[in-house]
Amino acid sequence: LTGGGQPVDFCHRSLVLGDTSIHQVRYGREATVEAPPVDHVFLAMFTLAGNALIDQGGGSFEAAAGSICILNPARHLRIRLSGDFEQLTVKLDSGLLRRALLESGDCDLRHDLGFTSRAYDLAVHPSGFARLVDCICADMCRAGSRCETPATAPHLERALGGLLVNEFDHNYSRLLESSCRGPAPAALRRAEEFML
Repeated sequence: LTGGGQPVDFCHRSLVLGDTSIHQVRYGREATVEAPPVDHVFLAMFTLAGNALIDQGGGSFEAAAGSICILNPARHLRIRLSGDFEQLTVKLDSGLLRRALLESGDCDLRHDLGFTSRAYDLAVHPSGFARLVDCICADMCRAGSRCETPATAPHLERALGGLLVNEFDHNYSRLLESSCRGPAPAALRRAEEFML
């Protein structure tokens, strides 16, 4: 994190949902964040206020307030943040998203999953993923929430993973759209493959 000696008004809040976590972050000043590649975590970043200029090696794009972008773990990350920037980030394990791809269609996962480097305006691109994150956050902030329990958290994580891989563009999107097989559950497809 670099920012030229300006005072910091850093704020971080987080919720944990099994292996998935949700983080609200504000730096309170202009800043640049650089992160090396990691191999196991995707970040779904909602820009709540301000804007960010994001570069993951494939050209830069702007994420304005009211947008979401999916950051890829295998790419170096550089983000320039405006002084009023605030984000909500969902950290999702790459294994969760691989399982979601397998359950969604006939995907031969020979290559790493990679989401398209772009921001989606949520006013134009309505998202079930965004609505589910909003519901989870609202529920987990109330007394008596059951979202974090071992009986509930895995189901919510699977729903988040399934929505993410089916709503946002990535290198397997065309395979999911053109899958000619019927919507058989993943367990049935695995049994069929085992028998053949």
